Amino acid sequence: MVKISIVIPSYNNEKFLSECIESALVQTFTDFELIIVEGGSKDNSLNIIQKYAEMDTRIRVIVHPFNMGVSKARNDGILASKGEFIAILDSDDIMLPSRLEELYTEISKDPSYGLAHSDVCVVDENGIIIGKIIGKKHFSMGNICGEVLKRRGCHIGYPMFRKNCLIQAGLYDENLRGGEDYDLYTRITQCFPVAYVQKPLIFYRRHGTNASSKLQLMVEHYKKYLDKTFECDKEGIYVGVKPEAYAHYYIDKMNLDFFESKKKFIFNFPKKIINFMIQDPEFFVRSIFPVLTVCLLRIDKIIRKKVASLFHLKYVQVGW
Repeated sequence: MVKISIVIPSYNNEKFLSECIESALVQTFTDFELIIVEGGSKDNSLNIIQKYAEMDTRIRVIVHPFNMGVSKARNDGILASKGEFIAILDSDDIMLPSRLEELYTEISKDPSYGLAHSDVCVVDENGIIIGKIIGKKHFSMGNICGEVLKRRGCHIGYPMFRKNCLIQAGLYDENLRGGEDYDLYTRITQCFPVAYVQKPLIFYRRHGTNASSKLQLMVEHYKKYLDKTFECDKEGIYVGVKPEAYAHYYIDKMNLDFFESKKKFIFNFPKKIINFMIQDPEFFVRSIFPVLTVCLLRIDKIIRKKVASLFHLKYVQVGW
């Protein structure tokens, strides 16, 4: 029986995979197993994984015949795990050496904690730090039910789950190809408080081929996550945050539609607004201020990143 199981879903990431695996193997906390779920990569990923598995008995490999999606890969890794805690890691990211130790120390302070997480450093394709994603402490720790939906200062960065809490809340939704993280975090924070280490413990890599670049699919499935959450909310726990939750989707959808076809967007936008007003006038009115607020926050974020890039500085982003 090991204390922590690290789960890595792998698909077509040979360029970054070795660095990812090595960052796990040099952790200061050594009572762990490393489960890598390989999803039928077309590149050399499986060979790289097998090479490390031959050298280190802590590594276990699960091979899918084809790419079944990140949620399926994570779930299969979790279900096969032997650890009391589950640490999630993507195959293009890097853990700092003390990540497991610091998250374990924090989550062990209270047996009711469902997960522990930290801030995140953002690196580019070459591993150069370009920014940092942080959370506001009062939105990122303790009982934060609803804060994941609002996304206003709440940040859950690559968590370590208490496995029995994760099983109780339900695993990753395999029908979602975007927003699956938010969906799980929403469910688990409804049941359990959260521990938070207020400093970066992981390098999150942004590059042209990772899932974050598939924006259309992510936005569509983010809405599915929202629809599912509010449809299942029979007790009305989240009714007060619904306008804020959907505001992020509206801004993302408008942004994508605008850049896809500016003429079509300008032609269709008034009709969509009128239809929204007719179908649900009360929710339309309640959504105006949240949409404007999110829009201003997005503009501020863009300006900060542009200024940081112009002067070769590292940007700081609050929340995802």
